[in-house]
Amino acid sequence: PWGVPSTIYPRLAAAGVPAPALLAEPDEHTRIEEFVEGSAGDLARMPAERTLLRAGISTARWHRKVRPDGLAPSNRRDLVERARLSATTTSRFRPELQPVLEVRLDAAERADVGPDPEVALHGDLHPGQWIDTAHGVVFIDFDRVSRGEAAEDVANLIVHLLGSAGGDAHRGIEAFRRGYEREWRWPSSGRLAWHFAAAQLRLLELAVRRPGAVPETWVDAILSVEALPEVAR
Repeated sequence: PWGVPSTIYPRLAAAGVPAPALLAEPDEHTRIEEFVEGSAGDLARMPAERTLLRAGISTARWHRKVRPDGLAPSNRRDLVERARLSATTTSRFRPELQPVLEVRLDAAERADVGPDPEVALHGDLHPGQWIDTAHGVVFIDFDRVSRGEAAEDVANLIVHLLGSAGGDAHRGIEAFRRGYEREWRWPSSGRLAWHFAAAQLRLLELAVRRPGAVPETWVDAILSVEALPEVAR
């Protein structure tokens, strides 16, 4: 099936984590899944708080129950290198952002309080990667599944919410956290701060390198938040 490593479905089934029953070609999968499974997410708008709470529950279940052994590792060294490359690429497209990018990169390189335990990661968690169904929020697009710190998935979602909603994202982050903490412990603030800075750099690169992949307003929205929001600490 499209975008799904052959090993992930058995892991999800064994963990009791639901996944979409029907997949199709990339240009058709959202329309068909939405009809069969429920309501697909939207990158351009922040989801309803109820959906984010349900997404928090599903994410925590994934992190707590899905076996990480045998999955490709997502390690700090590779993430630092990726953050550096993102900063370099973004500054080529938007030279005026270089001073700000250097500050964000410095934060990504310095913020560290020791690693959290490894879990199975979705690898690209954001509202466009889930469907809100009668059975709860289920995830799609598993081609970046890996093992690493839960903070990586959570921070990626937080940056996406900030991109789509700016200052209004705090309510959504709080709702997601409430759902997550119903099932498992929230990632440590130190690790979240590190992954948050790295995710900001990745999303900024995407916004300037691939116009149309995300709304143009994301650049200003992401840059307006200098540190991990208090609601996520």
